[in-house]
Amino acid sequence: MHEYMQTMGDHCAQGDLYTLMISQVEQIMFKVVLDHVEGNLSQAASILGINRATLRKKIKQYRVRDGS
Repeated sequence: MHEYMQTMGDHCAQGDLYTLMISQVEQIMFKVVLDHVEGNLSQAASILGINRATLRKKIKQYRVRDGS
């Protein structure tokens, strides 16, 4: 996190660091989980503790390919 803050420099002062960080972590997390369950949305949603509709929304939002 410290290295990230240094890399971002003045961009951190724009007040949207939380949203930026969460989106980056979520994108990676969804990709890894979907790969782990070979694209099974029900299993992925269960592991993540969210419903399938939310998972589909996040897949679309982050352009994550399920199971590939």
